[in-house]
Amino acid sequence: ATFDLVTFAAEGGTGNWRYAFGENASGAILNELTGVYLAGANQGARDVIVVTDTECLGSVEAEVFVVDDVSVTPKQVEIARNGTISFDYTGGSGEFVFRLVQNESGAAVDGAGLYTAGPEDGTDIVQVEDPRTGLQTEVTITVIEESTLVLSEKRLFMVEGSSMTIEVA
Repeated sequence: ATFDLVTFAAEGGTGNWRYAFGENASGAILNELTGVYLAGANQGARDVIVVTDTECLGSVEAEVFVVDDVSVTPKQVEIARNGTISFDYTGGSGEFVFRLVQNESGAAVDGAGLYTAGPEDGTDIVQVEDPRTGLQTEVTITVIEESTLVLSEKRLFMVEGSSMTIEVA
């Protein structure tokens, strides 16, 4: 993810390693002596780190993909017992694994992230993890006996970036 800090470590040779960019598309920073790498701000970019030993021939390269943080929408939701909901997951490598890390309602979540509430009231938490990057986020689901959505207006207009509270009764 952007601005993540990583230390590259080389082995073998004389130990007189130097780290350099073969490609720096993210705008990263790299310490040439220690291998400490700070990813840049350009998400979706690919950086290439080249490691050489000043007293040996050859080099090795490492690719770094700077990806968006894992994001889920909505982050919090209320749902009726035994109800189902799917979420929008973005960011990371695009691969996601779903785990119930708190399961008070008796819920289930499948491999595609489809959540099914259990028969009891409670709070469930689904962890969404990108297994390729290790990035993760959580969704909090409150399970109640019954929920309905009622809007008093036929149309609702909002300014982009604003928020509003909608009563669930």
